[in-house]
Amino acid sequence: MTATPTQTRESDGVIEITKGSGDAVDPTLLFIEGDRLYPRGDGTWASQRTGFSGDAIWGEVSYIKGNATIYVDADRDWRLELVWRPDNGDEETEVLHENPPETDTQRG
Repeated sequence: MTATPTQTRESDGVIEITKGSGDAVDPTLLFIEGDRLYPRGDGTWASQRTGFSGDAIWGEVSYIKGNATIYVDADRDWRLELVWRPDNGDEETEVLHENPPETDTQRG
């Protein structure tokens, strides 16, 4: 999985999260967590928008496969964790942990 920030305004933006190849995953078991993020609904992959900006598209998706993408609103200094929480009582797993890329002003 990858997370790519897409700056939409000077102070905030959108993070694009893409699942690459691999096993299909139930999107209701993937949770978006972190700091300065604004996930929609219950915070699961399934409740996030799949279209950018005004082209938001939601739909019933029972499993996500390769190249599935969602978009999450975020402030500038966000921290993202994508956590898989199985519904069978097994321990949760952090699938992705990302911070925004360092900017020239942060490097000093």
